[in-house]
Amino acid sequence: MRLIDADALNEQFEKVKKGCSSLSDIAQIIGVQSVIDNRPTAFDVDKAIAKLEEKTELAYKRYMDCGENTPPSVYARYSAQYQERKMCLDIVKSAINQ
Repeated sequence: MRLIDADALNEQFEKVKKGCSSLSDIAQIIGVQSVIDNRPTAFDVDKAIAKLEEKTELAYKRYMDCGENTPPSVYARYSAQYQERKMCLDIVKSAINQ
């Protein structure tokens, strides 16, 4: 399975519709657009980013709350969790901006 940009696909169909002279062709294109529009989204990007931001912030707070008495292994684990979550967030955000 692969993800498609449904909005871009519908824009292409709009261009094709403008060039159509047959009402039956236009009706078929509208039918295809309806099918595309009624398919569920693979995931909500905004919700995914919000959740990643929330998890990254929690990891950052845990990491920053480490005191002098925190064992080095715990400090290293919290640091790694924060860095990994931040990296995931950055990857998702950069993928959206392409």
